[in-house]
Amino acid sequence: MPDGLLHYGLLCALAIALVVAAVTDLQRRQIDNWLTLAIALAAPLYWWASDLSPWPGVAIQVGMGLAAFAFCALLFAIRQMGGGDVKLIAALGLWFEPAVLFGLIFAMILLGWLLSLVMGTAAVIRSDKAGSRVFDNTWMVVTCLLAAAFVAALFGGPKLPLPQVDPGSALGWLVMMLPITIVSIATLGAIRIIRRHNRNLRIPYGLAISVAGLAMIGAQFAQLTNAGGQAG
Repeated sequence: MPDGLLHYGLLCALAIALVVAAVTDLQRRQIDNWLTLAIALAAPLYWWASDLSPWPGVAIQVGMGLAAFAFCALLFAIRQMGGGDVKLIAALGLWFEPAVLFGLIFAMILLGWLLSLVMGTAAVIRSDKAGSRVFDNTWMVVTCLLAAAFVAALFGGPKLPLPQVDPGSALGWLVMMLPITIVSIATLGAIRIIRRHNRNLRIPYGLAISVAGLAMIGAQFAQLTNAGGQAG
């Protein structure tokens, strides 16, 4: 089996690449092709460091990269994601096993949604459009706070103060759906307000992808450390 130091080193290099992607996307709303290509080309070295077998190991990783590209290409087609974001996720699909990649995409969607609301809130507050600005600003701030609380609860942060009920009952199902319903209604209202203020936001989804990717890399490090501790 190859030296574990190479495994750690490649994950560190990937983390640095994701930080660079986040910075360039924030600065220029662009993720450089050379960076995405470097991530993709380094994937075979990571497979070797992970002692991945050609079949089905490598085949699965290539399939995950293609599947990630196809899924994000649909988002690109409906103008919900940029081309650089699509290529970056496809490259990351070559690195992470299916369960980890699904977690990355889920986290990316939630973080991108929250980022959109935060930027939309800032844009509406700065808007000089005449009309019910007090209501619009209040609605946007409340929506952003609700979304932040919802995302924090999903990622293991402070839990939402829900009453204790039987999850299998009809009442329990309604209570569990209540936060999603409230956040969904608030989000739809926020989208309408943003459009009324004629705001065409350019969301740096590369930031959401990078943060989600760094979280997955952190989980990989924890897994490697635990495995090393058990082996010792």
